Amino acid sequence: MVFLKKTKNIQWLIASAMIALTIALGYFTQQSEFPKIIVYYSLFFGLYIGAYISFENNILNHNRFCASSADSPLLGLGAGEGKCTKPIMVQYKIPGNNKLDKYIGLAILLRLILVFALPNLSNDVYRFIWDGRLLVQGHNPFDHLPVYYLENGNAVEGITRELFEAYGSKNFFTVYPPVAQAQFASACWLFPKSIYWSSVVMKLWLFLFELGSIFLIIKLLKHFKLPKKNVLLYALNPLIIFEITGNLHFEGAMVFFLLLAMWLLVKNKINLSAIAFALSICSKLLTLLFLPFLIKKIGWG
Repeated sequence: MVFLKKTKNIQWLIASAMIALTIALGYFTQQSEFPKIIVYYSLFFGLYIGAYISFENNILNHNRFCASSADSPLLGLGAGEGKCTKPIMVQYKIPGNNKLDKYIGLAILLRLILVFALPNLSNDVYRFIWDGRLLVQGHNPFDHLPVYYLENGNAVEGITRELFEAYGSKNFFTVYPPVAQAQFASACWLFPKSIYWSSVVMKLWLFLFELGSIFLIIKLLKHFKLPKKNVLLYALNPLIIFEITGNLHFEGAMVFFLLLAMWLLVKNKINLSAIAFALSICSKLLTLLFLPFLIKKIGWG
């Protein structure tokens, strides 16, 4: 049918445009190019909204069919050949699950594309590598300010002036909790001398966390009998895609463990839920904001 073909074409256009914008923002846009960033994000948000609301328009009404038409629902029902039958109203429903699966696949693909891009809209990655290299060399990154390791007699392999100058939080102690630090260390242990490949390893961690988050959101939506398409509010959100997988921010780990805690809680697995909640806090301290709601939920307050 013409409408179905048009719908598929629109889906392909949305997907192609999102992929192009992901490549443009992830690989060819610098932090200093603010106008370009605004334009790309605006376009991406437009596509994001379009993809979501398209699920509201998945019913096609046909007012008139001819019996001789190949797509007529009246064929075989005694209608005369080559003649138009009496106009009727017929509804076609586009398969929603198939369409949703394609968009979820697109969301995963967009994240995978960004795994191999060096973060260019944030310089936090250099602090992550700084902390990771300290851990690999047996130093606690919480012990000293960064400048300490550049002073005479405190040199650490891989901790260089160039790396120090690359990130912005030079005058602050590290603020990244243990789960994030473990990911920094794993990346620097695997690639002790490569900033690029260390960033790829950290992004792979976040990519896996994001897959888990999307899966858990679908499970929670089903549990609470909410529309499954609502997963797209997270999965295709450009800020989430770029800030987590693109710019290497460990809210991705925080969100995954928080969702896991929620899922375990609704399954009445209180102890496991508490562990997942603690891991979320150990990824990013923002999770502490949800602690009063958790206490109320389990009846402690």
